Amino acid sequence: MADITHRSRRESARTRTKKKKKKGGEDDRFGLMKEQHTKQEKKKKKKKKKEKKEKKIHLLQTQGQPALLIVSVPLPYPEGQEEQQEQQPTPQQQLRTQNVSHHPFYRVPLVASDAILTRQFKQRKWLLSSRRTLSDTGALIDIKNILKKPVLNSFDLHHLLESLEQLAEHTVHRKKEVINHLSPKYVVEKLAIALLITDAMFVVAKVLGEKAKKDEWWEKALETLPVYTHPSHSAAVRSTAEQNVLLARLLQNGLEFYRRGFRPPAAYLVPLKQIILCTPAVPTLRRGPWAHFRADDEEWQQQQLLLLHLQQEMLELHQQVQPQPLQGQQQEDQQMQQEEQQQQQQQQEEEQQEQYQQEEQQQEEQQEEQQEEQQ
Repeated sequence: MADITHRSRRESARTRTKKKKKKGGEDDRFGLMKEQHTKQEKKKKKKKKKEKKEKKIHLLQTQGQPALLIVSVPLPYPEGQEEQQEQQPTPQQQLRTQNVSHHPFYRVPLVASDAILTRQFKQRKWLLSSRRTLSDTGALIDIKNILKKPVLNSFDLHHLLESLEQLAEHTVHRKKEVINHLSPKYVVEKLAIALLITDAMFVVAKVLGEKAKKDEWWEKALETLPVYTHPSHSAAVRSTAEQNVLLARLLQNGLEFYRRGFRPPAAYLVPLKQIILCTPAVPTLRRGPWAHFRADDEEWQQQQLLLLHLQQEMLELHQQVQPQPLQGQQQEDQQMQQEEQQQQQQQQEEEQQEQYQQEEQQQEEQQEEQQEEQQ
């Protein structure tokens, strides 16, 4: 009985061990499958994230033209702007930026030789507000309309000075704020408006010269620009905010030029303004009087298309006219060759005739000698 009991205990222990091993094997297989599934999910997430990054550039394109030239090339930075200005641009670079520098978003008009500005910049004394008002937007519109003109007169200069005083009043008394914590949408809006106002004041001061008294207000205006160094943590990890985070970086880089005393290059500033004024990237700048900027861009694009069409027609005409003198020249060359060949043939024939004559003379002389000998 004791042997039977001991044997049954050993068999039951073996059975339990086999069941544990079988269950452990199933657990291992399940764990391996789960690990493989997790790896596949991670790969899919990485692939989707990469595709979103590749597509984000297309989200900022304007209607009808590629405005994201600045995203597809290395960004110009203000630190190297002095060296860039000292270096002379190549002819190809000059041709590339010539049309863009005449865009309404960038051009600087000439001042008539008889234009006179009778007063200088004056800081306003009435109650000042740090908030942007409709009058500030109106000042930007007025500046835009005047800078579109090819040549400015005295009346235009006085209007520019009044608009400059309005914008300087707003910027000097603007409350400086750090906007890193804000939603990327509002960061872009604040930086975009700051860029437009700063660029307008920079250009007007350049046109007015000493009468603008830039030294009295420019540094104060720069000190109140919104401070943005990096996006918030939630914005940095949120894929839906990638477009605004990228645009905020471009705007901040543009403002850095003015802080260092330069204006951004035309190939950088014009596409950037097209993005914020002519696309849905900044909804605030799509409404009301801001639509006037979009109309200027559309008009300029139509002019460029017309110029391109005219250039193509001129090129086609040139190609049609150019082969005719070539054919005439070829015919002349062929005639010259034929004449040379004929002359060569004539010379050869003349030489052959001379040889024949000489041979005949020799034969006649020989015959005469023979006759004389016979006699």
